[in-house]
Amino acid sequence: PTDLKTLRINLGTYPDIIDPQKSSFVNEIAHLNLIYEGLTRLDTALATVPGAAESWEYNADATQVTFTLRKNLKYSDGTLLNAKRFEYSLLRNIDPATAGEYAGITDEILGAPEWRGADLATATPEALDALKAAVGVKALDDKGAACTDYEQKTCTTLEIKLSKPAPYFHTVMSLWVTFPAKEENITAGGETWWNDAQYHIGNGPMILSTLEPSTVATFNPNPYYWGGVAKVNIEYKYITDGAVAFEAYKNGEFDIVALGAEDLATVKADATLNAEAMIYPGS
Repeated sequence: PTDLKTLRINLGTYPDIIDPQKSSFVNEIAHLNLIYEGLTRLDTALATVPGAAESWEYNADATQVTFTLRKNLKYSDGTLLNAKRFEYSLLRNIDPATAGEYAGITDEILGAPEWRGADLATATPEALDALKAAVGVKALDDKGAACTDYEQKTCTTLEIKLSKPAPYFHTVMSLWVTFPAKEENITAGGETWWNDAQYHIGNGPMILSTLEPSTVATFNPNPYYWGGVAKVNIEYKYITDGAVAFEAYKNGEFDIVALGAEDLATVKADATLNAEAMIYPGS
């Protein structure tokens, strides 16, 4: 649609990095949650519900969880999204070369802490390959065989073996470190691939259409999102001064700004602003 309204949001500080396996701050994750989606997601009550996966099943002692992806999943460019993509994202998170600040989120995976903790300066390539091969993440096709590539339509199962009972691991799979950014885009874009909108081809509800660092990011609805097409565009701006952002909101320049503690008394004393204040639990 070309006539959608735009939801204008002040996000504050521009992200240091917008990379699923390397990000750590809420402003970074706010971008990632629009562009990408995990196998599960959190709803508005913070309950874990199906995301890119339609279902999951644990074995008897919760040391293995198997996810079944939704049928005909696609990225925002219309290309196939299969389980091999999620295998890549999990392995990239664990890879010691990635060195993500929250890589430990997936340490319940069998072999993950051993590979993640390897000393890249002293370990041989053969030793690193062996540690990677021992990680309990495997994308499988409809016959139970290991998937071969990102073009395989029958690759719809992700099997995760855990080092201990972890019946909560389906919630871990909603978190940003699992999001399936495209390997080829990360490779093509180099170290700062995330700073260019063209490389953010995701599976979330929005497409990152433009990104002007420290100035503005614009998002448009992803027409291939399984949950339906969004009804608004979204615009992020990056005003770090809370007082300036609050005045801009009151002047009609923003639809959403963070409510600073220093402004709470002012808001409560104003009937209009008080009615517009939204205070709710977050994750």
